[in-house]
Amino acid sequence: MGRAGSQNPYDGTHMSTKNSRLHVSELQPLLYCAGGIASTLPLFITSSDLSGLLFFVVAVPLVSISLLVLAIRRRGRMRLITTAALIFYWFISVVIFRHFSEVRDASRWFLHAKAYKARVMALPLSANGEFRHVEWEGWGFAGAGDTVVYLVADPSDSLMTPAETHLIGKFGGIPCPVYRIHHLESHWYTVAFYTDTDWGHCE
Repeated sequence: MGRAGSQNPYDGTHMSTKNSRLHVSELQPLLYCAGGIASTLPLFITSSDLSGLLFFVVAVPLVSISLLVLAIRRRGRMRLITTAALIFYWFISVVIFRHFSEVRDASRWFLHAKAYKARVMALPLSANGEFRHVEWEGWGFAGAGDTVVYLVADPSDSLMTPAETHLIGKFGGIPCPVYRIHHLESHWYTVAFYTDTDWGHCE
């Protein structure tokens, strides 16, 4: 009897360790998914073309393959959890892909709005009525030309309607036609110029 009783503490420790391992195992697919979402960080801190390359060509395939392998190796409830994590990650990736520029602009504005506002408002007013502006970002490849996006301050929010209705063309306060306008907050917009044009060169 004494020998049987002496095993009780060890049985409890064994069960505790087993439960702990099970808990970590259940969290594993969620950790993979969280790591995948964290891989969106390049969207905020690198150039547009590099961030897209790092996320869609490197991060998405790696995280997807990892979750697929994990789902194949799991059984029952764990396979369902892993599959759900994979589907959720794909959903987030598709949303980012379809709204890449909007997600990137909103994220960068959230992080850097104060600094950019200070730069723009430090500029003198234009004598010809053009918006005060600074370069927001740009990208390009050798032989393909360069594309520039500007941050503009629009005191009357005249760009609100084009931004909401996705109009393209030439608008007051901007010297060149633009193919995309994003509304960041009241009076603040990003405008994307066509390749090989910029604020001082429209042809």
